[in-house]
Amino acid sequence: MTPTVGTLYDTQLHGLPGLDGWTLAAFSTLLDTDGRTALLSVRSRPGQDQFFATGTLTQLPRDDRPVITGLITTGLRPTRIVLTSTVSTFSNPDAVARAASTALHALAPHIAAARPDEPLGVEAVPALEREIADAVLHRELADTALNARNTLLQRIGNRVQPAVLVARTGLSKASISALTRSGDAGAATRSA
Repeated sequence: MTPTVGTLYDTQLHGLPGLDGWTLAAFSTLLDTDGRTALLSVRSRPGQDQFFATGTLTQLPRDDRPVITGLITTGLRPTRIVLTSTVSTFSNPDAVARAASTALHALAPHIAAARPDEPLGVEAVPALEREIADAVLHRELADTALNARNTLLQRIGNRVQPAVLVARTGLSKASISALTRSGDAGAATRSA
């Protein structure tokens, strides 16, 4: 399939942080392409908030679907975007050109921040804000995962051999022992 500017595509977002192995379905409008790169407006559903993405355009070898990699985005951060099928084509080239201009303006600070040797100024603040928000989210997700892991280990208590838990969790025997002891103490307190 040859991607066409002004076309809305069913889209797959691959490699989203925290969703390893999962693919998110979305819609993308191709706003511009020179055959080597692509500029997209992406929405998870029609009418929802969009984010913009730009990257290298290639084709999947087996089924000729367009793939965009090396992505710079204003929102979600997939490692690749696959355009799976055409939904519709817009017949207003001026509207598509305006949308492309809006996308380039929104992407500008993120593109500048992606260049490691370029000095940055106030224009990079949106990219900094996004990095801070991502760091907070990743920290919260990591804390939630650790709390869930610790709760399960506490509930398991001493009912599973420590060697099994060491092999499955990657934790040291001392860490597992400390967590399972605190779980036993909690169970005794709750049952009393």
